[in-house]
Amino acid sequence: MNSVALEYFLSALTTLMVTVDPPGLAPIFLSLTVGLTPAERRNVAIRATIIAGGIMLGFAFFGQPVLGALGVPAPLGRHERLEVERADVGVPRGELHGDLTGRHRVA
Repeated sequence: MNSVALEYFLSALTTLMVTVDPPGLAPIFLSLTVGLTPAERRNVAIRATIIAGGIMLGFAFFGQPVLGALGVPAPLGRHERLEVERADVGVPRGELHGDLTGRHRVA
């Protein structure tokens, strides 16, 4: 695996882990499966993982067409986001400067 692919994979994995938050969901899972045996808990966890994985794969492959059919625009790139934000705050073109954190200052 080359370094660009590895960097992309690690970035995607980190984003997924932060979004899903497995350590934060563990207490919720345990509280919802209080009366179940360990084997039943394992079956519930496996089933939930398969369902969630199927939903994620479905949106990975078909999410853009589904959102497009619903009228949701494609994600904006950094340049387009700045243009939209500039229009939202009424700053003329060329006077809005952003840094990598997403915060903007007017020159």
